[in-house]
Amino acid sequence: MKKWIICLMVLFLFVWVKAEKVTTLNEIFRTDQVEVDKDRLYIVDHTKVFVYSLKNYKLEAKFGEQGEGPKEFKIRPGDRVYVYPIGNYIYVDSLGKVSIFTKKGEYVKEMRAVKGAYFTPVGDNAFVAEGSIEDGKNVYTTINIFDKNLNMGKELYRRMDIFQKNTNTAMLFDVALAFKASKDRIFITGQEGFVVSIFDLKGKEIFKIEREYKKRPITQKDKDDVFDWYKHDPRYNEEHYQRIKQILRFPDYFPAIEDIIVKDEKLYVRTYNVKDDKYELVVFDLNGKYLNTYYVNLKRMNPLEPYDFDIANGNIYQVIEDENTEKWDLHIFPIK
Repeated sequence: MKKWIICLMVLFLFVWVKAEKVTTLNEIFRTDQVEVDKDRLYIVDHTKVFVYSLKNYKLEAKFGEQGEGPKEFKIRPGDRVYVYPIGNYIYVDSLGKVSIFTKKGEYVKEMRAVKGAYFTPVGDNAFVAEGSIEDGKNVYTTINIFDKNLNMGKELYRRMDIFQKNTNTAMLFDVALAFKASKDRIFITGQEGFVVSIFDLKGKEIFKIEREYKKRPITQKDKDDVFDWYKHDPRYNEEHYQRIKQILRFPDYFPAIEDIIVKDEKLYVRTYNVKDDKYELVVFDLNGKYLNTYYVNLKRMNPLEPYDFDIANGNIYQVIEDENTEKWDLHIFPIK
């Protein structure tokens, strides 16, 4: 009897672990963003957008090409195209413009921007975006509100850019600058410590979320892992690698926040804290009330970032490359 129970438990564990991988996305060459709503999975692959059903994981739509035309997306090296499904439409942010498509991939219109980058829709009539400004000495990164026609409005946040003129150093694991939006609020993190500032659509800061946290030290192994990744990354030759070794600097501790996600009327704050090889996820409601802390098994693509993922419907959806097949697999696991 005991052997039967043990065998059943082992079988159950095996099936549960395997159940995290739900399908292989054969159409994908690489992922630049993963986005999920109640019904669909959206994958950005360079300048192509793939739309899959969450019911059967079949491809429902595919659109986008590299270029400057109405149905095309332009990006620079190191940039990405971002998608935001809102209501019946898909907003696509690329260099200098926001394009709108239906959920079936049909082109609707585009809006071009004079200033700003990384436009995130806020409800139906506004955007929040990143900008850059110089004062003669220093370079600053700014976060501004933009109207529905991508005209720049109020500045919400400003900080020194990590890359300054006439300097030969860059600080890795600097305080993360991230902004996300709900239908009527903007969430920004970029300060020292565990701090998230929340603004309304007029640019007024309505409250802050502040929380004590335990600093995680950056060890020599952490540094070695970063340099080892740069050394073996095919995008960098030996000359680039030696240059990177010269300019990179590390703080003594990881920052409090790595990124934030706003989904399903919740704010998810991802930190650098680790327990049993799982990463801390601190959850609040949109009024700043603390709800819970989870440790989730996110797989990292390299020492600097995890594989692309999103949170929706109480689950984490992460697309991971299988090193043996070189295919991209969708993994789903509940937050608990």
